[in-house]
Amino acid sequence: KPWDHAPGALFIRESGGVSAYGDGTDYDPRFERTPTPLLVAADLAKRGHQVVLAARSQETLDAAARWITRQGVPETFVHTAVMDASDARSVADAVEDVETTVGPVDVAIHVAGIIEVGPAENTTRGHMEHAMNIMAWGPVNLADAVIARMRKRQRGRFAVVTSIGGM
Repeated sequence: KPWDHAPGALFIRESGGVSAYGDGTDYDPRFERTPTPLLVAADLAKRGHQVVLAARSQETLDAAARWITRQGVPETFVHTAVMDASDARSVADAVEDVETTVGPVDVAIHVAGIIEVGPAENTTRGHMEHAMNIMAWGPVNLADAVIARMRKRQRGRFAVVTSIGGM
């Protein structure tokens, strides 16, 4: 099984509103170190932003939300949405849901990644396509879902944090 790392996308409503942590990968609370995007999401929530965590499984989301609330963040500041960054429809649906239920996204940061570790002879084209769907098409999926909305509001930012480690 590949190591899914650096979960997600982080959506932020700068005016004190919305932060969403959207994830093409899964947060595993058994990892020894806390993924940086979760630290960022907790910090933003402590500063009064609503945080929407998104991942491929509700179990993952529940673990991440519990971690954030243990950092002193009120439960009312932490929301969840199931989403897969590699699936354009899933991302679009999640962004629609966030904007409908929590509020508009002013900043979207794609931070999803995956790494396949092993000998080259055991690496298949499927492994590479999976990584590309998350780390190359994932940002495109997120951009497609948020940029038109940002333009309509005449505000917003989009960024990508990635790694070539998985390639």
